Amino acid sequence: WLSKVLLWWKDPRELLLDYANFERTLKQYLGISCITKNRFYDVVKLVHPHLKDILDEMCNEEKERMKELPDEELGGWKRAVVTSDGVWQTRGHFNENGSFVIKNYMTGGLLWYGHKCMRGNDDIVEEELYEGTSKSMEGVLSDECYEQAKTEGCCVEVVWQDGDSSAANSIKHHHPNGKVYKCGG
Repeated sequence: WLSKVLLWWKDPRELLLDYANFERTLKQYLGISCITKNRFYDVVKLVHPHLKDILDEMCNEEKERMKELPDEELGGWKRAVVTSDGVWQTRGHFNENGSFVIKNYMTGGLLWYGHKCMRGNDDIVEEELYEGTSKSMEGVLSDECYEQAKTEGCCVEVVWQDGDSSAANSIKHHHPNGKVYKCGG
């Protein structure tokens, strides 16, 4: 039944959006009763490693495309032009789930990503719960992602980001020659 679910969605990552979509899909499209969230967590636990593999493959393909460009070409691996931002499951200072992504600005391809969760007692992801605030989450995740970019040998030259992003400090720390431009609208 899992393959039916994944084939039904155009983007299988939609499976993790929320319990309500999950329940509707199981009931309406697969005829499986979903009375509690236990089945939801079972499916998320089953699908999580596969979705992570899909995201990692997307990142690796985009990195390889950048590495194929000449070192002196803007947008290549040694002169990367990226955009980055943090996102939360719901808006507000009380949010307990946050993600951060770095994308290739020239193509829109995903390069690096990270996620933090502040609460939960499931065993889906074997990572420690984040003990900071939701406000600090973007800065911590941006630091991890831009450090990973540096570790992998990428030289970030230009970053486009929104005005409230705390990623600028991470860029200055890990890519001191990188220039940060703020986009609007």
